[in-house]
Amino acid sequence: MIDLLSEYGATFGSGLLETLRLFLLISFVGLVLGVPCGFAVNRLGRAGRLASSTVTGVIVAIPAIVILYWFYYPLPLLLGLELSPFFTAVLAFSIINAASVVDIVSKSIASVPNEFDELSKVTGVSAGYYRQRVQLPFIFLYSLPAYLVLCIATLHITLFAGLISVGELFRVAQRINAVQYKPVEIFSAMAIFFVVTCLPLQIIARIVQEKVNRCFGFKPARSHDTP
Repeated sequence: MIDLLSEYGATFGSGLLETLRLFLLISFVGLVLGVPCGFAVNRLGRAGRLASSTVTGVIVAIPAIVILYWFYYPLPLLLGLELSPFFTAVLAFSIINAASVVDIVSKSIASVPNEFDELSKVTGVSAGYYRQRVQLPFIFLYSLPAYLVLCIATLHITLFAGLISVGELFRVAQRINAVQYKPVEIFSAMAIFFVVTCLPLQIIARIVQEKVNRCFGFKPARSHDTP
């Protein structure tokens, strides 16, 4: 593996940079669109949260690769535009990311205990101070574990971008494997990259979730992971 990395290190590096660029842009656009929409949905009350959950459910129900292909093939024909593969991947996956962020933020806002608001009124705390010092920190901590899991999923779906000729890590690995047929070494190197990047996020998410559960008395959610 070391010989392979020394020979194709620059090629692997270009694929890694493209993957990270995809991930950062998708996450940025998802936050910019999702956080304000999450707060807006909460202002609409129960009806807004129901509509948001429905839209998010529909988007999540469609496989990411189908959304990607729809944006790559039918959308340019409908709009009469020519979109680059990289921009198409960012656009398609940002919609998925933003929908998930909206759901995370709106549920976090709805989970703020009513006792916090009542206590702030009794003690004469101003609404601005309450939002800045109590509500927003709670929303941040409560949403952080779910958002970190979303980051892992976002990093994973960037692999689909190679199917429309984006030179991300998986596509680069396939090209190298076509020249130097060493699938064990090549895809083991990819696996190591994802372990190094995703495992810490999983650990942080669990630590934060346990801290939130202890501090606010929430019962830990049952795991729905399949073996």
